[in-house]
Amino acid sequence: MSRIIILIPILTLCALLYLQVKTTIEKNTVTLIEAPVPYFDLEEMSFFSPGKKRISSDNLAELSDNDILMVNFFASWCTTCVLEQKQIDALSKDHQIDIIGIAYKDKPTDINRYMTKRGNPYTHIALDDKGYAAAGWRIRGTPESFFLDSSGKIRYHHKGPIREKDLTEKIIPALKAIKETQQQGEQS
Repeated sequence: MSRIIILIPILTLCALLYLQVKTTIEKNTVTLIEAPVPYFDLEEMSFFSPGKKRISSDNLAELSDNDILMVNFFASWCTTCVLEQKQIDALSKDHQIDIIGIAYKDKPTDINRYMTKRGNPYTHIALDDKGYAAAGWRIRGTPESFFLDSSGKIRYHHKGPIREKDLTEKIIPALKAIKETQQQGEQS
């Protein structure tokens, strides 16, 4: 019993220290909002499209037919990525968002198995097997999603899985704001 009494303040102190460090890191993390897409150059996964195509910061605009493009970092080994699959499907189908998937630190065979089992909501998928592209985007874990306007600037960043609540309360309003900003820019 005395050991438990000694452990409680130590564990409480550790938890408070963890929360303080986490908050400090999050406050000091530089956001990419309003910034151009960081440089990256990856090969598209060949089993999803014939031929070897490059997916890069230079050609993202060419890969989308819509005003808004989503870049989603995911992985077949990521358990929380499964949670957002339904919402990503909805963004692709119901909201006509082109989605570029970037498979983070993964293997082509695992991605193929993942897509075969769950479906493929992505317009294109690239493999970032070493995580170099993710570092430029300042990815801290998977999944993370970025929404770009037609000029190629990052307008919204969603960390973690997109849940249904996030879709209705955060993503859809952000998409509307991006479209309104683009329309205002076209009118002036």
